[in-house]
Amino acid sequence: MRCSTRSPWIDEKGQRLTTDAKARLGVDGLLDDASFKVTAGRFAGTKGELTREGGDWPLSIDIGGGRIHGKLQLQPVAKGGQLLQGQLTTENVEVSALTAPSRMLTGKLQAQTTLRAEFREPGQIADVLQTQTRFSVRNAVVEGIDLARAVQTVGLSSGGSTRLDTLAGQVATNGKAVNLTHWSRPAACWPPAATSRCRRTRP
Repeated sequence: MRCSTRSPWIDEKGQRLTTDAKARLGVDGLLDDASFKVTAGRFAGTKGELTREGGDWPLSIDIGGGRIHGKLQLQPVAKGGQLLQGQLTTENVEVSALTAPSRMLTGKLQAQTTLRAEFREPGQIADVLQTQTRFSVRNAVVEGIDLARAVQTVGLSSGGSTRLDTLAGQVATNGKAVNLTHWSRPAACWPPAATSRCRRTRP
Protein backbone atom coordinates (compact mmCIF):
# COMPACT_ATOMS: atom_id res chain seq x y z
CA MET A 1 0.00 0.00 0.00
CA ARG A 2 1.32 3.43 -0.96
CA CYS A 3 0.23 6.76 0.45
CA SER A 4 1.34 10.37 0.08
CA THR A 5 0.48 13.53 1.96
CA ARG A 6 1.29 17.24 2.30
CA SER A 7 0.98 18.12 5.96
CA PRO A 8 1.32 21.46 7.76
CA TRP A 9 2.06 20.97 11.44
CA ILE A 10 3.35 22.78 14.52
CA ASP A 11 6.65 21.55 15.98
CA GLU A 12 7.74 21.52 19.64
CA LYS A 13 9.01 25.10 19.33
CA GLY A 14 5.61 26.31 18.16
CA GLN A 15 6.84 26.85 14.60
CA ARG A 16 4.78 25.93 11.55
CA LEU A 17 6.29 23.41 9.10
CA THR A 18 4.96 21.95 5.85
CA THR A 19 6.14 18.50 4.73
CA ASP A 20 5.55 16.45 1.59
CA ALA A 21 5.82 12.74 2.45
CA LYS A 22 5.36 9.42 0.69
CA ALA A 23 5.39 5.88 2.12
CA ARG A 24 4.77 2.33 0.96
CA LEU A 25 3.96 -0.58 3.28
CA GLY A 26 4.91 -4.20 2.71
CA VAL A 27 2.57 -7.17 3.12
CA ASP A 28 3.75 -7.50 6.74
CA GLY A 29 2.63 -3.97 7.55
CA LEU A 30 6.17 -2.59 7.85
CA LEU A 31 7.63 0.21 5.74
CA ASP A 32 9.12 -0.84 2.41
CA ASP A 33 10.18 2.70 1.56
CA ALA A 34 9.46 6.29 2.56
CA SER A 35 10.58 9.78 1.62
CA PHE A 36 9.92 13.33 2.76
CA LYS A 37 10.78 16.94 1.98
CA VAL A 38 10.22 19.97 4.18
CA THR A 39 8.81 22.65 1.88
CA ALA A 40 8.19 25.45 4.39
CA GLY A 41 9.33 26.37 7.89
CA ARG A 42 12.62 26.40 9.77
CA PHE A 43 13.83 23.14 8.20
CA ALA A 44 12.80 24.07 4.64
CA GLY A 45 14.88 22.20 2.04
CA THR A 46 15.55 19.23 4.28
CA LYS A 47 14.78 15.92 2.57
CA GLY A 48 15.25 12.27 3.33
CA GLU A 49 14.52 8.74 2.22
CA LEU A 50 14.43 5.26 3.72
CA THR A 51 14.35 1.94 1.83
CA ARG A 52 13.96 -1.56 3.20
CA GLU A 53 16.75 -4.05 2.49
CA GLY A 54 15.99 -7.37 4.15
CA GLY A 55 16.07 -6.73 7.90
CA ASP A 56 17.68 -3.30 7.55
CA TRP A 57 16.29 0.12 6.66
CA PRO A 58 19.10 2.32 5.25
CA LEU A 59 18.25 6.00 5.50
CA SER A 60 19.70 9.26 4.26
CA ILE A 61 18.75 12.83 5.23
CA ASP A 62 20.11 15.96 3.54
CA ILE A 63 20.11 18.92 5.93
CA GLY A 64 22.20 22.02 6.57
CA GLY A 65 24.52 21.48 3.61
CA GLY A 66 25.51 18.01 4.88
CA ARG A 67 24.07 14.56 5.36
CA ILE A 68 22.88 12.16 8.05
CA HIS A 69 22.95 8.54 6.96
CA GLY A 70 22.95 5.06 8.44
CA LYS A 71 20.81 1.98 9.05
CA LEU A 72 17.90 1.08 11.29
CA GLN A 73 16.96 -2.44 12.37
CA LEU A 74 13.64 -3.64 13.78
CA GLN A 75 13.09 -7.04 15.36
CA PRO A 76 10.45 -8.66 17.58
CA VAL A 77 11.14 -9.22 21.29
CA ALA A 78 9.30 -10.89 24.17
CA LYS A 79 5.68 -10.10 25.07
CA GLY A 80 4.80 -8.71 21.67
CA GLY A 81 7.29 -5.88 21.77
CA GLN A 82 9.61 -4.49 19.09
CA LEU A 83 13.26 -3.50 19.34
CA LEU A 84 14.46 -0.61 17.20
CA GLN A 85 18.23 -0.17 16.84
CA GLY A 86 20.34 1.97 14.58
CA GLN A 87 23.67 3.53 13.74
CA LEU A 88 23.86 7.00 12.19
CA THR A 89 26.70 9.12 10.82
CA THR A 90 26.44 12.90 10.55
CA GLU A 91 28.75 14.59 8.06
CA ASN A 92 29.34 18.34 7.54
CA VAL A 93 25.94 19.48 8.80
CA GLU A 94 25.68 23.15 9.81
CA VAL A 95 24.73 23.08 13.50
CA SER A 96 22.45 26.11 13.26
CA ALA A 97 20.32 24.24 10.68
CA LEU A 98 19.42 21.78 13.46
CA THR A 99 18.71 24.49 16.05
CA ALA A 100 16.98 27.06 13.80
CA PRO A 101 15.88 29.75 14.33
CA SER A 102 18.52 29.96 17.10
CA ARG A 103 22.09 30.65 15.93
CA MET A 104 23.82 30.63 19.31
CA LEU A 105 26.22 27.95 17.98
CA THR A 106 27.39 27.63 14.38
CA GLY A 107 29.93 25.32 12.75
CA LYS A 108 30.19 22.04 10.85
CA LEU A 109 28.98 19.00 12.79
CA GLN A 110 30.46 15.51 12.53
CA ALA A 111 28.92 12.78 14.69
CA GLN A 112 28.48 9.06 15.28
CA THR A 113 25.22 7.99 16.92
CA THR A 114 23.81 4.69 18.16
CA LEU A 115 20.15 4.40 19.14
CA ARG A 116 17.90 1.86 20.83
CA ALA A 117 14.20 1.72 21.71
CA GLU A 118 12.10 -1.19 22.96
CA PHE A 119 8.35 -0.56 22.60
CA ARG A 120 4.94 -2.04 21.94
CA GLU A 121 3.28 0.92 20.24
CA PRO A 122 5.05 3.36 17.85
CA GLY A 123 3.76 6.26 19.91
CA GLN A 124 6.02 5.13 22.77
CA ILE A 125 9.27 5.55 20.83
CA ALA A 126 9.94 9.19 21.78
CA ASP A 127 9.62 8.33 25.49
CA VAL A 128 11.82 5.20 25.49
CA LEU A 129 14.43 6.08 22.84
CA GLN A 130 18.02 5.95 24.10
CA THR A 131 20.91 7.41 22.10
CA GLN A 132 24.68 7.77 22.46
CA THR A 133 26.48 10.33 20.28
CA ARG A 134 30.13 11.33 19.92
CA PHE A 135 30.38 14.66 18.13
CA SER A 136 32.75 17.38 17.01
CA VAL A 137 32.01 20.82 15.60
CA ARG A 138 34.69 22.36 13.38
CA ASN A 139 35.16 26.13 13.15
CA ALA A 140 32.54 26.62 15.84
CA VAL A 141 31.34 30.06 16.90
CA VAL A 142 29.47 30.58 20.18
CA GLU A 143 27.47 33.81 19.95
CA GLY A 144 26.65 36.06 22.87
CA ILE A 145 29.37 34.79 25.23
CA ASP A 146 33.01 35.86 25.41
CA LEU A 147 34.47 32.82 27.18
CA ALA A 148 37.99 34.16 27.50
CA ARG A 149 36.73 37.34 29.14
CA ALA A 150 34.39 35.32 31.37
CA VAL A 151 37.33 33.45 32.91
CA GLN A 152 39.21 36.68 33.53
CA THR A 153 36.21 38.28 35.25
CA VAL A 154 34.99 35.09 37.02
CA GLY A 155 31.63 35.43 35.29
CA LEU A 156 29.89 35.32 31.95
CA SER A 157 30.37 38.03 29.38
CA SER A 158 27.08 39.35 28.09
CA GLY A 159 28.31 40.10 24.58
CA GLY A 160 30.77 39.18 21.87
CA SER A 161 31.44 35.71 20.55
CA THR A 162 33.93 32.90 20.96
CA ARG A 163 35.54 31.11 18.01
CA LEU A 164 36.66 27.51 18.55
CA ASP A 165 38.84 25.48 16.21
CA THR A 166 37.04 22.36 17.46
CA LEU A 167 34.33 21.69 20.02
CA ALA A 168 33.82 18.00 20.86
CA GLY A 169 32.00 15.84 23.36
CA GLN A 170 29.43 13.13 23.98
CA VAL A 171 25.66 13.35 24.31
CA ALA A 172 23.44 10.66 25.84
CA THR A 173 19.66 10.84 25.74
CA ASN A 174 17.03 8.75 27.51
CA GLY A 175 13.57 9.77 26.42
CA LYS A 176 13.48 13.54 26.90
CA ALA A 177 16.47 13.60 29.28
CA VAL A 178 19.76 14.86 27.76
CA ASN A 179 23.23 14.50 29.30
CA LEU A 180 26.32 16.22 27.82
CA THR A 181 29.68 14.78 28.94
CA HIS A 182 33.38 14.60 28.06
CA TRP A 183 33.35 17.79 26.06
CA SER A 184 36.67 19.26 25.08
CA ARG A 185 37.13 22.72 26.56
CA PRO A 186 38.93 25.57 24.77
CA ALA A 187 42.48 25.64 26.13
CA ALA A 188 42.81 29.40 25.75
CA CYS A 189 39.65 29.93 27.81
CA TRP A 190 39.74 27.25 30.46
CA PRO A 191 43.18 26.17 31.67
CA PRO A 192 44.63 23.65 32.11
CA ALA A 193 45.26 22.07 28.73
CA ALA A 194 42.42 20.77 26.57
CA THR A 195 42.01 19.70 22.97
CA SER A 196 40.48 22.88 21.52
CA ARG A 197 41.66 26.40 20.95
CA CYS A 198 39.56 29.53 20.94
CA ARG A 199 39.66 33.13 19.82
CA ARG A 200 37.35 35.81 21.08
CA THR A 201 35.58 38.51 19.14
CA ARG A 202 34.29 41.64 20.85
CA PRO A 203 30.96 43.16 19.74
